[in-house]
Amino acid sequence: MQARCQALRLALSSFLCQPRGESANNPVLMRMLDEEFTQHSFKGLRGLYDHLRLASHTVNEKQVLRLVLLVSHELDRAKHRLLL
Repeated sequence: MQARCQALRLALSSFLCQPRGESANNPVLMRMLDEEFTQHSFKGLRGLYDHLRLASHTVNEKQVLRLVLLVSHELDRAKHRLLL
């Protein structure tokens, strides 16, 4: 297996590891982030992170950043659909 990966110039770990996918809790967190940012648009990433932690959710800053980017991307797509 390792020789095949070397021949294709692929890392063995990238061939063996599969992505986990989305958590079932992510839509709930995304909704909470959207509501909090709508009400308090001055809060940055750290403030949104603190909001989720105070609501007893186990998250880290990287996860919050990824979810915020997903929320903003979905809002852009919805805006684009309204314009069409």
